[in-house]
Amino acid sequence: MGLVLYSLEVSPPTRCVRMVLEHLELEYQIHEVNYAAGELQSQEFFALNARRRVPVLKDGEYTIAESRAISCYLCNKYGSGGVSDIYPSDPELRGSVDQQLYVSEAIYDTVQKYLNTKKVLFGEGLPKVEFKDDVIKSIQIYETLLTKQSYLCGDNVTIADVHASSSLFMLQLANFDVMGEFPNTSSWLKKIEALPYYKKCNEKGIAILTK
Repeated sequence: MGLVLYSLEVSPPTRCVRMVLEHLELEYQIHEVNYAAGELQSQEFFALNARRRVPVLKDGEYTIAESRAISCYLCNKYGSGGVSDIYPSDPELRGSVDQQLYVSEAIYDTVQKYLNTKKVLFGEGLPKVEFKDDVIKSIQIYETLLTKQSYLCGDNVTIADVHASSSLFMLQLANFDVMGEFPNTSSWLKKIEALPYYKKCNEKGIAILTK
């Protein structure tokens, strides 16, 4: 059956996995989950992921959930000789990537709290301003790292950049001025947007969120 990605176009974590699939030049099918019909709450989906969230990847008989875990799995299995340039094999470099993956997950949660995501991005609410300072402190982590290197873990893009940038792109959609106040972060985001597969993986989801 090959690779099948259970997806929601509006889901940033799903779009991150798509970017990794494209970077690795893998063939895959997309199963777009019918959110409106309650597919996430179905017993069939529960069997795929008990947390009832996308993305989920099926690779033949194997099933794996959680976007960062999926990205690591894909690089481990399908990188050339088990190695991918976006998930390096050197223990110290990989350690740095893993560290930033964990940091990015915490920052993603912070951004979600601020954005009040399900309401703000669908025009039904306002950001929770009590979390704004936490968001600014989070972006400053990246701004500081990016004073000395082009990407979060050095001078080459990794899966850490793919996942970390998704939170800040969400802020941009909600008109949070990331670009103006953080020049290093701004330059980094432009590099991510310039990746050859960025538009393919993100254009439709962003269009849905901004229509």
